[in-house]
Amino acid sequence: MQVTGRDSRGVVFTEETSSENLCRNGAAFVTRFEVTIGSDLDIRIPMSHPASRRDDPDFATRGRVVHVSIRVRRVIRNNFY
Repeated sequence: MQVTGRDSRGVVFTEETSSENLCRNGAAFVTRFEVTIGSDLDIRIPMSHPASRRDDPDFATRGRVVHVSIRVRRVIRNNFY
């Protein structure tokens, strides 16, 4: 998945990452950027298709950070609008 947003210093970032948990209402994923609760992120998830069906668009949405967990790395949970 690709995540684009602003970090806690206001610097725009784009990062390729993978989801830890994905459901209809949100996603949890690891990021190396420090983000703040309430910040908005653009999320793009590539569709898995055979090469012949690649004309279907990827899933894209905007999410809001509602939880940040600091362990070895950050895991973010976003509620999709």
